[in-house]
Amino acid sequence: TVPRYLELGLSLGFGEGLIRWEKARRALKVTPLDRILLETDAPQGEPATSGPHRLIQIAEAASQVLGKSVEYVLARHRENCATVLG
Repeated sequence: TVPRYLELGLSLGFGEGLIRWEKARRALKVTPLDRILLETDAPQGEPATSGPHRLIQIAEAASQVLGKSVEYVLARHRENCATVLG
């Protein structure tokens, strides 16, 4: 699925799934760094597991998958958000 979305020019959002599912981690590994966004909405919208307070945990999970520092992942996320959102 990832290659099809990338062909359409889309960026991909990764959130709680990085902590929960191997499939999400595999998708992150094949997504170019300039197309990665982090999100904080939980699949079921559970208040304890969603919201901005979870961004660091999601960035930590992404950094482990990508083999990059948390600071690097957060910097790329900010840059990508600026590109997507203007």
